[in-house]
Amino acid sequence: MSDVAVKDRDLNSLFNVLDERTLIVSGFGYFIGRKSGRIIIKKKKEVIAQYAMNNLDEIILMSRGVSISTSLINEACKHGIKICIWSNSYPNVMISSPQLAAFAEVKRAQFDALEKSMGLILVKDILESKISNQAALIKYFIKNKEEGDANNFVEKISEMENMAFRISKIEEENVNRARTALLNIEANAAHIYWGAFADLLNTNYGFKGRDHNGADIINVALNYGYAILYSLVWMGILNAGLEPFAGFLHTDRPGKPSLVLDLSEPFKPRLVDKIILSIINRKKKIGLENSMLDDSSRELISSSIIGELNKRESYSGKKLTMRSIIQSNIYSVANFLKGHGKYIKYSFKW
Repeated sequence: MSDVAVKDRDLNSLFNVLDERTLIVSGFGYFIGRKSGRIIIKKKKEVIAQYAMNNLDEIILMSRGVSISTSLINEACKHGIKICIWSNSYPNVMISSPQLAAFAEVKRAQFDALEKSMGLILVKDILESKISNQAALIKYFIKNKEEGDANNFVEKISEMENMAFRISKIEEENVNRARTALLNIEANAAHIYWGAFADLLNTNYGFKGRDHNGADIINVALNYGYAILYSLVWMGILNAGLEPFAGFLHTDRPGKPSLVLDLSEPFKPRLVDKIILSIINRKKKIGLENSMLDDSSRELISSSIIGELNKRESYSGKKLTMRSIIQSNIYSVANFLKGHGKYIKYSFKW
């Protein structure tokens, strides 16, 4: 981490820096403020870390035990730095410069698409990508298994690929008319996927399937990983001028960033599910403290996600980091809604 000053190396679990652009802070009792163009992190009034503000694009606060100064918030907005505060299953506060909201054309197109076939086309592509990527993840984890063990998953993969195909064939006037059919197929695919996910775990930890409110280690770890992904997608949505609270598949509800949830779906298998499976199967320790991940577990998961975000993959004919792919994917949504191009699906190359 260049241009970062840390007083006590034992406190490395406090934060991670992604490409020197994203600061993730997780832990209790920390204060974040500013001094002379630098972000300072304190505990018990002692400065334990500093970071140059001009390097950052966003700050993600992953714990309710972190406080932040209004002076830093004001300065961050001046520099175009977005601040995301996470709670429970997804970010519930996003602070950014008002200029990021000044995208009238794309917002009008987004709202219009909710009632038109364009919105349905987008949702079908998103869900098809999600289910295909879930199937690809299963393929990734069984490729080195003995043939007999791998065969136990082949039928599940085939069923999921068939469901992705069925999604592509749904025809309706708009997404509202097709929502029930879409959600039924998605739910059936999820049932198969999470059953396979459980079977792939070397140690089950009481995981019986995906449960957003589940108290087992696997569900808590998935929730934490998804929160990081949601934060990055939300910031990408703001950059593209879209409205994060107006989704297409996830229905609107006060405080629910529906579009963030929609556009995160294709990336969950690659950036979170894969990491949690890998951590567990490599026998790396994940622990809970008061029904929440302990400090070392949060550090392990966030640093693993950061590592994957820095890896390059092919997308739209280019080799890009996963971080850039997420932003490019969201820009393609905005361009598609404005009628300026196609939505470019993300496909996990297993």
